[in-house]
Amino acid sequence: MGELFNREISVNLGGKLIATRNADGESVPILRVVFDIELTLEKDPNTANLQIYNLKEQTRALVAEKNIRTTIEAGYVGRTSIIFDGALDFGSTKREGPDWITEFQSTDGGVDLRKARINESLKSGATIDQALQKAVSATGLGIGNALEKIKGGNIRGALESFSGGLVMSGSARDQITKILDASGYEWSVQQGQIQVLEPGGLIEK
Repeated sequence: MGELFNREISVNLGGKLIATRNADGESVPILRVVFDIELTLEKDPNTANLQIYNLKEQTRALVAEKNIRTTIEAGYVGRTSIIFDGALDFGSTKREGPDWITEFQSTDGGVDLRKARINESLKSGATIDQALQKAVSATGLGIGNALEKIKGGNIRGALESFSGGLVMSGSARDQITKILDASGYEWSVQQGQIQVLEPGGLIEK
């Protein structure tokens, strides 16, 4: 039970570190963080909803900005890890009694995926991995394990190249889906990286 008193969480909001302990490792009692993270292996991005109590005014102002990087690190003192890495969608601050409560939602690759567009033409014989690199680069996301999986080529009957070339136009997210469907894989975004799975597979740690 003693470890329950040594929990630690930090939120990095656009480069501004918000932590429940100071640089000397001492608890910061005025700072309270409540969060709910929804993780999925589907194409819909992971989401994080946070409430942070009694931030300084200049820090509260950060939630008025959109698409700034948001990371959440949690665990026990000396043993924390990143559990969410995404971008701020929206936020607001309200006053409840003596407390200022800042609420915001961030998504893992959500803004990049929703807005990313692509217009690319690949020549005859272009490979699946070449097409995927083009589509993913349009989103600003990392390629993750996608190339490794595709080059492994262990899905029977999966397409390996486009004999007639390929035209990619429109939503980059839709193009990623088409390419990976042709390869026999499913995909999601995990901490800003494309994560490719065989049907029914699990995330690799």
